[in-house]
Amino acid sequence: MGSVADKIAKKIAASRGSKVVDLANWQEGRKMALEAGLGGEGPIPAKFADHDPCHGIYALAQNIASLMSESMSTMREAKGFVRIAGEAEDEYMPSGPPMSPLTVSYFTMWALFDVRFGSSRETMGSCILRIAPEFDCPSWLTDAVERMQQSRMGFYVHCGSEGDGVLLREVGTREVVSCSVPAGYAGGEGPIPVKFADHDPCHGIYALAQNIASIMSESMSTMKEAKGFVRIVGEAEDEYMPAGPPMSPVTVSYFTMWAL
Repeated sequence: MGSVADKIAKKIAASRGSKVVDLANWQEGRKMALEAGLGGEGPIPAKFADHDPCHGIYALAQNIASLMSESMSTMREAKGFVRIAGEAEDEYMPSGPPMSPLTVSYFTMWALFDVRFGSSRETMGSCILRIAPEFDCPSWLTDAVERMQQSRMGFYVHCGSEGDGVLLREVGTREVVSCSVPAGYAGGEGPIPVKFADHDPCHGIYALAQNIASIMSESMSTMKEAKGFVRIVGEAEDEYMPAGPPMSPVTVSYFTMWAL
């Protein structure tokens, strides 16, 4: 049968061998490539002149990955991706309005490199890596996409600045990394304690741990292995309706502790 990525790669290879050229698609593709930061001779330096060099490569690679993903999304093999990403976009509306806490960049990273679809559980990132040889992709682009495919979401504590970078310590592993902040707002050291400044210290830790556990649980709930959990908790939520309306004697915090 072959994986979803193999089927997409085979279809692309077949289309490249065709002698028929769709000028409308070619013009649209050229326009999208220019918007992504690619010119006829390769990357356009001026497009990312104000970026940190490493972030410039990341931004260009993400733009190209989005461009390739948009092209693959029209294929039958990618219908699962279109459904999942479309529903999430409708719910979270990155960048709003109304205002969403999710940026377009964050949502794009999740959509391209975390959303798994098809029987082979591919991501758009793994499909791009599979078809890269068909496009003679340069090594820097393949390397950048591979690194983004290996990336994951983490929870970090702000630990101050070092030069032009911001130091972040990951909760759990305690690994400290230096990162660039292209938005320009570097924040301040230790935002997590500030989040719970009005709480008793022990309750602040409890509240933070419960929030993180809830987020991790929500991610795991999409897995086949957690379908029993989803069924039981879903039935209980329908019956007890924490936080109402109508008003329920069960609080969201109590229900969450029971569920987790």
